[in-house]
Amino acid sequence: MSRATLPKPSRSTPAANKSSTTVVEIPSRKTSPARSSTTVVEIQPRRTPTPRAKTITPISRSKAITIPRPKKPRASSRVPLYLLSEADARLAGHPLHVGLLVNPKPDEIYAYEPDDLAYHKLSTKNARYLEVDRIWPVMINEASALVRDNVCGGWRFQVVELGAPLMLDSPATWQRLLDDGLARKPKLKRAPSLLHWPAIKGYTDILRLLLDGGVQTHASDDLVCSAAAFGKRDTTKLLIVRGFDGKQAVAVMKKSKNETALAILRELGFG
Repeated sequence: MSRATLPKPSRSTPAANKSSTTVVEIPSRKTSPARSSTTVVEIQPRRTPTPRAKTITPISRSKAITIPRPKKPRASSRVPLYLLSEADARLAGHPLHVGLLVNPKPDEIYAYEPDDLAYHKLSTKNARYLEVDRIWPVMINEASALVRDNVCGGWRFQVVELGAPLMLDSPATWQRLLDDGLARKPKLKRAPSLLHWPAIKGYTDILRLLLDGGVQTHASDDLVCSAAAFGKRDTTKLLIVRGFDGKQAVAVMKKSKNETALAILRELGFG
């Protein structure tokens, strides 16, 4: 009995048809010599896995520092900051001047946003709110280390640069604060309005600017009473001309026996 000779697998593929797969012929063992056949198995070429792109998770900044830290000193693009001082240009006993300022008392000297100035520092919440008279533009830098104090209001800082001071008796200063995003209405119903401070200081042009700029007040803030109580006839008159009522002010001034205020109110048609 002779052994059947199995056909050798073909090692060549047609040159005319270049396939992307490799063809291998495997002899079939179940067929007879006369009917030999082969099984063709296509082996797919090994694919090199495409490396996945790494997802970079952004590093979140601390919530305390929301103002960007630029490479070069410049005013914040988010909310401008200011220092507030009296006529002697001293803050916590430290003299202020244009240029670099290393904070000598980080727990006492803060930088303030326009809303902090108007509704906190220029109100009875500040013991010397009638004495302050200028603000200093603050430019931050990489070493400023700003941290927001939401309890006291304002920003703690380490190093900043100060611009030339702006006088609070100038309408241009208040126009700049309005342009910086100063809120036209107090957030709290019992908080003094933005009109309160210029009314009792007698700054008629500033009061007119704020009224024309859409600054609002609330019923519990008696501006006429405040202006008259401080003897400011011009701002008292402006408020009455703009529609504020002086009847309540007369009642309050009679109780406190403020004859100066009563004289102003009588002159303006109340009392």
